[in-house]
Amino acid sequence: MAPRAAGLTPAECQSHWRTAHADAARSLPGLRAYVQNHAVLRDGAPLLPYPGFDVCAETEFDDLEAMDAAFASEQYQGAIVADELKLIDKERFTHALCERRVVRDDGGSVKLMTFLRGTPDPDADELLIVRHDFHVGRPDAPFDAVEIRWFADTDAALAHASPEHTGLIAEPNRVV
Repeated sequence: MAPRAAGLTPAECQSHWRTAHADAARSLPGLRAYVQNHAVLRDGAPLLPYPGFDVCAETEFDDLEAMDAAFASEQYQGAIVADELKLIDKERFTHALCERRVVRDDGGSVKLMTFLRGTPDPDADELLIVRHDFHVGRPDAPFDAVEIRWFADTDAALAHASPEHTGLIAEPNRVV
């Protein structure tokens, strides 16, 4: 998760991320899955209050060793980092190592993500539970869990959202 680079509008950031950056990220060694979660924009602005980041990607590897090797690789340290510098504010970049739990597999086309400190709602469709044990020797995770709920469309997601739900309404873009 990271804020966009200075000088980029939300739409410009999403366009670059969806194209040039996705092409670079696909080449990351050992990458099993890569999902970009794009905020839904209306008139060029996100529909929900700013969550502190513009880019929210999910990467999946076989294990921590594969992940560490990928981010230490020449491909990541060269082309991908160079592209990240065009796309995001690396000074405010953060990440969390999570375990995915699918509670219900109902699907939908719009994903509402709510980032939590504390216990997630067990009625969420999916949960990303931060594995704090994976963070030993790494930076702390900025949250404890992500509740994921799927909706048929943006209006249904907005109807569900309330002041307590200030996460990210996203259109997932699976690029692997």
